[in-house]
Amino acid sequence: MPSFGFAHLSDIHLAGYAEGALFDLDSDVRAELELDLERVTEEVGGLDAILVAGDIAGKGLQREFDVAATWVDSLCELLGAPPERVYCVPGNHDITWDVIAADPVLDAVQEQLLTCRVEEVAGRLEGMLSSGPHRGLLLAALENYNAFAARYGCGRTPFFGPPTVRVGWM
Repeated sequence: MPSFGFAHLSDIHLAGYAEGALFDLDSDVRAELELDLERVTEEVGGLDAILVAGDIAGKGLQREFDVAATWVDSLCELLGAPPERVYCVPGNHDITWDVIAADPVLDAVQEQLLTCRVEEVAGRLEGMLSSGPHRGLLLAALENYNAFAARYGCGRTPFFGPPTVRVGWM
């Protein structure tokens, strides 16, 4: 029976260098994770894919995604997983919240989603994102994430499953 091995990473919160910082505070954590992943990969005989599921960045800033892309690319090389087999899902830290705060329409949409019943969130999002000129505005806070995900061929279109699936952030 064929096997499929993948690394599942979540909540890596790569912040990159803060402005004026002399060193990268996350480098030790990444180095330890690399050692663990390398050991596990050797034990299982290689990886076919890497899944990066939510909270890739710290604040959704471009420089954080630049650090993440460099690191994910090095993981691909280290673990033998092809870059086209990296799959990404955004989390709440991958949103550029300043974009929402600076736009009264986005702020109002966020407030509407936060105050509606949980069962209504998926339907409302699907309606808002399915068509219309406002669709691009609603996705503006994910622009930096989308540029990161596009490096790996990940889809940039929101997916909404059956009504029984709850939509939320990781």
